[in-house]
Amino acid sequence: MIRRRLLFLAPLLLLVVLGFSWWWNLPRLVDMAHYVPNDSLLYLECNSLTAVVDSLTATEAWKELGAAAGVKPFVRTDRWLARLAWLGVGPAESVLLARAQVAVVMLDLETAEESTTLKIKPEGAVIIETHTSQWRGRPAVERLLSAFVEQIYGPVEPKRYREEADYLEWSSTTGDRRIVAALDQSLVILGNSKLAVQQCLKTRKGQTTSLFSDPKLKLMRQQVQADEALTFGYISSANAARLFSWGTPLLFGRGPGNINLEQIITKSAARLFGAIGWTSQAASGAIEDRFFFSLEPEIIARLEPGFEVGRTDAGVLINLLPAEFEAVTVYRFKRPAVAWGALRGITYQLDTLSAAVFSSVLKAALVPYGIEEPERFLSAVGHQLATVKLHPSADGTILIAKILDRSALEAMFKLQPPSPASMDTRSMVIGDKEFAFTFIDEHFLIGPPVDIGRWLEARKSGGVLKEATAHQFPADLVNSSPASIVTYANDSERVHGFFSVIKGLRGKHPPGEKPSTDQRKEFFATTETNLSDRGIERRTRSALGQFSTLLSLLRRD
Repeated sequence: MIRRRLLFLAPLLLLVVLGFSWWWNLPRLVDMAHYVPNDSLLYLECNSLTAVVDSLTATEAWKELGAAAGVKPFVRTDRWLARLAWLGVGPAESVLLARAQVAVVMLDLETAEESTTLKIKPEGAVIIETHTSQWRGRPAVERLLSAFVEQIYGPVEPKRYREEADYLEWSSTTGDRRIVAALDQSLVILGNSKLAVQQCLKTRKGQTTSLFSDPKLKLMRQQVQADEALTFGYISSANAARLFSWGTPLLFGRGPGNINLEQIITKSAARLFGAIGWTSQAASGAIEDRFFFSLEPEIIARLEPGFEVGRTDAGVLINLLPAEFEAVTVYRFKRPAVAWGALRGITYQLDTLSAAVFSSVLKAALVPYGIEEPERFLSAVGHQLATVKLHPSADGTILIAKILDRSALEAMFKLQPPSPASMDTRSMVIGDKEFAFTFIDEHFLIGPPVDIGRWLEARKSGGVLKEATAHQFPADLVNSSPASIVTYANDSERVHGFFSVIKGLRGKHPPGEKPSTDQRKEFFATTETNLSDRGIERRTRSALGQFSTLLSLLRRD
């Protein structure tokens, strides 16, 4: 009897042991911020690659162009296979894809001037938690890494060595670039420098403070509902101020490097701006990116009066716009002069020197249009303002404003006699820049002379955007949106570039090759910007979202 019971219990016990072993090896999500240094400039995370792939292949853009890229949308069978792979059943590569959590971190920015060109080189790493045992995952990881590097550098053998982890290192044929990978148990860290990889390894081992310790990280995740998103991005308040100070000199036509100016702006920006968050999610055949810029309560209180939304008539824009343009942004402030005053009002939070710098930054926003007296100009125009970029290579944008006081505008711009080339346009020179302006119906236009000329020629030839041909222009959105700023932009270059990289990674053609422009389908993106009770929020709905920008980083060029 005892022997029979043992014979019965032995298989049952074996099943229990196997079941427990299987359950113990199921992937458990970790917070990838534990692997990232606390002072990182930029942090991005994705907890499910299969969810991202599923969402991208379900977009309208993928239905149009995905087949040519050699990747088909997910079907029910694929989803079952992905589920099995997550449970650990299937080829090692499939298991890695289904289980992996990924984080991208930018640790530093290096700048260097070559001739008249400013070269920017980010130092960063990709961190992959494979949730797969070393004996099973490592061969597959090495195959995938080698295939990835080959697409960028061509055939090249890695250098292998052991330090605090197992290292693989690839160098380009010119020797000026390299990719370094560290494999530590189930973790893979891939960086463009060994220092970047080592910084992440030290954080993983608890030798340096991780980003997880930042209390504002959790608050930002809640603010942008990161747990429901495909991806999440974060910039701490300190680094938001640092990046702002680094980029501000570009507004004045000079590169970063003025330490005194950057210190002033960093100190001031820290008093105004908080952390920055980003999420992406699927949205009716497209991708919606949400950006949130947190602000101090005092700043929000000063900005609220200026962000009051006025009535908009998109039909007027449709009758003004040329048939082809790259982007249009509509500013729907009810009282533009009050909005400008609100922006200037935030400088009262700063000391005298910092306030002067920030006032110059604000003024720089209208200097490209030759407007040296913003308050005077905004008091002479109506509440519906718009900027238009005609084509990708345009030097600038054209500003459109509804006229309230024409005599004030004529006095402000000291109108010269009409240009001999065109009786419709006038011009002026401020410093080393020339501006052209014209009056069309009840609107005032100012911008680069070449673009103003093109606009007027389009009107003469009948090449204007009309109600019958404006089916893509989101007139209803512009009219009904609660947002203060609405942007409609051509997103085709990013979308076609995305599929160009996909083809390259699949061996269809080199990743650096640009797609043909013949008979390309066009894609557009809409962005709404508004002030909330905690900061400024931007929502962009586009064909592929920021995924098209991130994937473009894999291009050889």
